[in-house]
Amino acid sequence: MVTEALAVAATTLAAVFLIPQIVRLVKLQDAAGVSSVWAAFGVVTNATWVGYLAAVGLWAAVPAPALATLTYGVALCVIA
Repeated sequence: MVTEALAVAATTLAAVFLIPQIVRLVKLQDAAGVSSVWAAFGVVTNATWVGYLAAVGLWAAVPAPALATLTYGVALCVIA
């Protein structure tokens, strides 16, 4: 239970910490130095976790990687 809570907290924080970078990208309209591969990898990795966690029925752990998938997806769209 503690391990799951820590994993959820860590993933949620990782997703939330992307928000300032997204805001900066939108504000400056300059993606120089920001890797689109990084954002795409974040989308794929976290979406895979969502699928796995749903498949094994760990529903409490699904929102954190789902949030990360969303924020990486937004970052990827802004970069593109």
